[in-house]
Amino acid sequence: MMSAEKNKLLARRVFEEYWNKHDSDFAPDMYTNDCTLTDPYMPMRGTGTEAIKNYFDTFMRAFPDLRFTIDEQVAEGETVVTRLSATGTHEGELLGIPATHTKTTLPVIVFHRFENGRIASAFVYWDVFGFLRATGAFTPAGMTKPSYAMA
Repeated sequence: MMSAEKNKLLARRVFEEYWNKHDSDFAPDMYTNDCTLTDPYMPMRGTGTEAIKNYFDTFMRAFPDLRFTIDEQVAEGETVVTRLSATGTHEGELLGIPATHTKTTLPVIVFHRFENGRIASAFVYWDVFGFLRATGAFTPAGMTKPSYAMA
């Protein structure tokens, strides 16, 4: 069992060293072979590092300049929760929405569960409603695009 602080560092590495560098080769050394990823808006097919890479590639195609800023991390036992800000320009299809070339910053929360120093599961929650509003795919009557979602 790794310490909560070591798990926090590993979770930080996922974003700072791999996602922000757009390096999909991170999965084999960061995740267990049977890891699971849950994203309520992007159902994953399968488990393991190949599924993680597919998820990664989906977002890299949609936001080729995607960058994460870690806002806060909390760890207890084998679980690390990371609150992030994700910034990128919508240059490819995501959720059936074609590229809008809109730059947006959205909040993301990721729960990582660790086993033997590797990520065994990840639960990702991101502001899909903010994404839909920022891209113009959804605008409630009388609302304009929110200022926080526009760069």
